[in-house]
Amino acid sequence: MCQSIEHKNHYTRARKKYQQDSKYTHVDDEIYLSADLQKVISLPRMGGFKLAIFNKRLTVFNETLAELGTGKSSYATIWHEATSGRMDEDIASVFYAYLHKVRDMKKVVIWLYNCGAHNKNCCFFSMLAYLIYSEKVMHDMIELNTLRRDMHTCLQIQSTSKLKKS
Repeated sequence: MCQSIEHKNHYTRARKKYQQDSKYTHVDDEIYLSADLQKVISLPRMGGFKLAIFNKRLTVFNETLAELGTGKSSYATIWHEATSGRMDEDIASVFYAYLHKVRDMKKVVIWLYNCGAHNKNCCFFSMLAYLIYSEKVMHDMIELNTLRRDMHTCLQIQSTSKLKKS
């Protein structure tokens, strides 16, 4: 009983924080994003099962970073298996490219799903540490809010990580 109350409080706080970030009127040098790696897409899409067995298909990946709030822009990176895979460094390179695109932002807040393979690994965190201490970007802080799918809500904070220049 105690765990379910704690669980409910946890996802309620998470949803509230996410909604606040979505409605927040951002300062010019801050950006709030949500990021998601779409499930693997096999092309061409085929209706018949037997057709799919005997035809070659191309596996395609799509990582999307979308600014929070209505009427904001999105940044989608799409690649196929012949170019690269879905390894740690592949996902980190998408974020690296995007963080260079918004290099003048002082504060970057990114909401992620809680996926250890993609968003919580040494390659990803090393890239963020390298980037925040480099002179290539102006970021003073990169905040990661990790999320996970849940039966109660699709957004729940597992933990928050912050990198700040010292």
